[in-house]
Amino acid sequence: MRTRKQAWRNYNKARRRALVFNCILALSKEERADMVDLYQSCPEGHEVDHIVPIEGGGSHTLDNLQYLTKTENRRKGTSVCL
Repeated sequence: MRTRKQAWRNYNKARRRALVFNCILALSKEERADMVDLYQSCPEGHEVDHIVPIEGGGSHTLDNLQYLTKTENRRKGTSVCL
């Protein structure tokens, strides 16, 4: 399991990417904490993936995130996987 510090770092990295593409919504303190929990709970060998990529207009919100293995995430790239 990732440390809280690693989870915050990964969350902020994704958040910065979302800001670049203007697809970040105002999140409450609780929603941010829930997202960091999601990043922290990511199983070993998996990554947090945006279902609809940020580059494709997806948002950086809980309902647009999923766990994928590193291999699946690399294969998916910026394509949409529903």
